[in-house]
Amino acid sequence: MKDEVNKCEKSCDIIKHQAITKKEALNTFYEARKQMADIPEMSLEEINEEISKTRASKK
Repeated sequence: MKDEVNKCEKSCDIIKHQAITKKEALNTFYEARKQMADIPEMSLEEINEEISKTRASKK
């Protein structure tokens, strides 16, 4: 799952540094949604675990 998140973050970094049109932004958004469609949803327990890990790493 982290690989998919990293791919999305890289895509976001690319978008931040380019001037793009609204249409291009929407196309990028829809493409990201297609790529994420195969990623299983996280359970509430998994989400809370990720939140706890992130909070602990920031202390």
